[in-house]
Amino acid sequence: MFLDMVDRYKEESLSLLLRIRPMREVEIERLEEKRRRKQERLQFSHGDEEANKPKTYRRQGKKIGRNDPCPCGSGKKYKKCCGRK
Repeated sequence: MFLDMVDRYKEESLSLLLRIRPMREVEIERLEEKRRRKQERLQFSHGDEEANKPKTYRRQGKKIGRNDPCPCGSGKKYKKCCGRK
């Protein structure tokens, strides 16, 4: 099986190498000109920055720490009770 795999690898690599076609200078210049024209048409913008900004959330009460008692009154730590949600 290994020898079959090596033979397939040799055949595939050889077929790929034989398909390679060097480009002429005229073709290279034509591709570069297309690339330049395409870049000239592109316009970069950030869009409407005001609409994309996240809204600031203000906490009404005091911040609850992970190890503080849970405000629901269960007697557990916040991280083991409501903080898991």
